[in-house]
Amino acid sequence: MLEKWKQKAIQMNLRKAVIFFIVTSFVLIIASSAAVYGNFQSRMNEWEKFTETDREYEEGERDFDDEKRSDFSDREHDGDFKERKEKDWEDISKSLYLSAGDLALIAGCGIIGMVVGVWYWALVMIAVYRKAYRMGVNTTLWMLAALVFNLAALAVLYLYAMLKGTCPNCSRVRSGSGRFCDRCGNLLKKECPQCRQATDISSAYCSNCGKKLDEKEE
Repeated sequence: MLEKWKQKAIQMNLRKAVIFFIVTSFVLIIASSAAVYGNFQSRMNEWEKFTETDREYEEGERDFDDEKRSDFSDREHDGDFKERKEKDWEDISKSLYLSAGDLALIAGCGIIGMVVGVWYWALVMIAVYRKAYRMGVNTTLWMLAALVFNLAALAVLYLYAMLKGTCPNCSRVRSGSGRFCDRCGNLLKKECPQCRQATDISSAYCSNCGKKLDEKEE
């Protein structure tokens, strides 16, 4: 079973999988945000209205101008503002209690977030496994590194491949000074016809004597 999943990971189109993940995650996040906003918008408006009224009251208390105090009283319809404030606070406090529907919505958003997070982590681990497998390095070790460090492990793996050098045909890490890849047999180095120095296949000139090299070894 494990080998079957490994083969699927190697053969899957990772680019399409990443694009599908990005699009799906974007849609889920937008939909969840819209649902939360629509559910709590009215209560947030009530809260903003209450805090604005409370701020007006505090400003009115600090203002000893009779005209402004009179205007403030008119806006409150000649009621005892302190009592109304306490009543409004009680009403808003009750409205802030989470109902079963609110809890279900929050739980649903949490589950969506967990699914997206696990999906993202799995894609990174698949990418690390594919790269490590093609390089011919320890896939188990790099999978464990990806499980803990995620994208950092993938970045280190690519840096390791760049420093060690890989076969341009099969991506296997080059071992020793061999002229051919030990996996696919691809030519990795060519010999300078003048000084017999082994040079990288992509080199245009010999690093030992400076002779211009042919693109293909005869």
